[in-house]
Amino acid sequence: MVPNQNLHQIGDMDKYYNDLKSKYDQKHNERLPKFREEGKKDGEMNLPNLNDETPSNVESTIKAEYQGEIAELFKDGKPALDGPHAQYQEVKENIDFIKLNVDEYKARKKKLAREKFDAEIQYLNEHRSNELEKTEDERNKILSKWHTAQDEYKEVTTEVGRDRPIIHIKPAWLVWGLLILLGICEIPLNYTVFANFYLPNIETFILAGLLVIAVPILSHFSGIFLKQSGETKAYIFYFIIVFLVMVALSIAVGMLRTDYINTVIGASSTSNQSVNTVTFILLSLLLYIVGIIISYFHHDKSQLLAISYKDFQKAKVHYEESILPWNEMIVNVNAEFSKNKKELENGLQKRYEEIENKLPEKEHELMQIASLYDKILNTFIALERIVYENYNKCIGEYRTENHRHRNNHQRPISWTEPKDKDFIFYFEGMPELDPN
Repeated sequence: MVPNQNLHQIGDMDKYYNDLKSKYDQKHNERLPKFREEGKKDGEMNLPNLNDETPSNVESTIKAEYQGEIAELFKDGKPALDGPHAQYQEVKENIDFIKLNVDEYKARKKKLAREKFDAEIQYLNEHRSNELEKTEDERNKILSKWHTAQDEYKEVTTEVGRDRPIIHIKPAWLVWGLLILLGICEIPLNYTVFANFYLPNIETFILAGLLVIAVPILSHFSGIFLKQSGETKAYIFYFIIVFLVMVALSIAVGMLRTDYINTVIGASSTSNQSVNTVTFILLSLLLYIVGIIISYFHHDKSQLLAISYKDFQKAKVHYEESILPWNEMIVNVNAEFSKNKKELENGLQKRYEEIENKLPEKEHELMQIASLYDKILNTFIALERIVYENYNKCIGEYRTENHRHRNNHQRPISWTEPKDKDFIFYFEGMPELDPN
């Protein structure tokens, strides 16, 4: 049974001691009956002779067997001591070197630690650069589009002299809702007017619907033409044309409504007819003018600025949504770099502290190795003593039986007490390493 490399653990060393003690005690107990019997046989023959000065062959055999066990112990125990002993010598030489060259040792170790730190920092920088390069192309594309949109919008605002449109009624749904409401208000009356043509219901609804749709659309574009006529001179002519069309349409529809009322309620005076016609015309024009006002305040006087502002806002939203993941990636890469760099800096500082404390640490390590060595050595010394005590007991048992069966009951001269010098002890002569 050869001690393994974990014998430095006290539990393992104690177990090893107990196992070997049990092993040798068992072998000892197995020998006793045999050598008692040998003692009986020699005693019956009065051997050894009273005047024999040398031990009997049986005693020599007993000594050889127990001496063999001690040799076996040495064979098993020596390698267990060689490891800690070599390690002790190595650490001691290291301590002696450090004591003789403290400054040089510290400077060399710190230089090596710094070189390793610089190499690791360089690797981190290269890794971060590689990760950032992966995002560079996509970010550049997004930034290029955004810068183009900014430049185009700046060019328009410089030309117009304003950085954003001036719109008093902003929600588009509100504007179109009001215009549609104006058209819906005319549906019942227009239907009854066109019903006077005696057309089928579907055709009557289509004619009424055309008027309902036409009025909001004409109002919408009239408001645009009027508001943006300063930027586009042709718009004023477009406005006049649409306005005249709307006036003519209002006159025609007003006359139809008057005729319808006259038909329904009976003939009326000419003056009343004129009043009714003018009233219907003014009502139609009022709806038209209200639509113009709504459209006028819903648009900026520069169509170029309005379109450019709308495109710029879309480009801004697209830029913010597109650039966000790449910016987060850059933040994460830089954060990871900072974290790893901080860990390396802390590691370097810790290494410097270890170098400064190297001598006390080595001295502590040396004491631990010495303690381990002495623990193993004392264990084998104790085992040698157990084998030697077993040898003495076995000799005593042999002589007792021998003496009991002698017919003269006398003790031979060779039966002297066993002495330590008659036995070879390998471990007892070895010095301990721990001076304490």
